[in-house]
Amino acid sequence: TENVKYGLALLERHLPFIFIPIILSGKKLDIWKRDILLGVFIGGFFIASIYCVIINIQLSLIEGKIFHEYYFSYERVSEPIGMQAVYFALYISLCILCILDILRGRYLALGKIKVMTFVVLLVFYLVIIVATGARTAIASLLIILVIVFVVYAIKFKMYKFIMAAVFVP
Repeated sequence: TENVKYGLALLERHLPFIFIPIILSGKKLDIWKRDILLGVFIGGFFIASIYCVIINIQLSLIEGKIFHEYYFSYERVSEPIGMQAVYFALYISLCILCILDILRGRYLALGKIKVMTFVVLLVFYLVIIVATGARTAIASLLIILVIVFVVYAIKFKMYKFIMAAVFVP
């Protein structure tokens, strides 16, 4: 692009999608470094999400409402941080997958308070994704979760559970 500022912003937006999976899958990180990296990523998007919610509540209060539909829908959800809603939802989807990976790997070792914190964070992130209206991110997340569910169900020989899940809806 001829606009260097726009090009750098575009690179800044896309680089984490390239480097985070490479970092996590390439060289084996010890658990402490991996947890720090994931914690910074998840925490950073939590702070960004809270910032967006606070700014949108302030804008809603100017209109005389606590929750104005205009400020909590699609592009305007992530507008305070200058990110498109789809990218924001994709990053949050990645945060959800990271949290699920943490819960899967160390559910018993985390303790009840940390597990409940992660569950509340998952619900918060899901609400933000739905508010952005990013159908691509929602569909991608659902497809990945179904694939992971099927792989684990096959791994642990839960065939009856798979059959019930297929026929119940």
